[in-house]
Amino acid sequence: MLEHLGEPAAAQRLMGAVERVIADASLHTPDLGETATTDEVTEAVARCYLATTGRKRSKRLGIASILADHIGKDVVPERMRHPHSRRSSMVSGA
Repeated sequence: MLEHLGEPAAAQRLMGAVERVIADASLHTPDLGETATTDEVTEAVARCYLATTGRKRSKRLGIASILADHIGKDVVPERMRHPHSRRSSMVSGA
């Protein structure tokens, strides 16, 4: 998706973060024979991604929010937004 949005560097950094997390068996979910939760895996991917950018975040955000902030584009499709989320109201103008 990031490549489609014209962000090949961000796509490469994200894929590298995913690969690093997958290489760590302690971050495997039950379907891969371990006990990590999807939240823990997502958090690890976000940390790895941000480590490649030199940026830090002050609160826990989903990877889509981090990417949107980093590349300056909203990468969460409108149909996938929570109706009460701040990002949803910012985008829709509500």
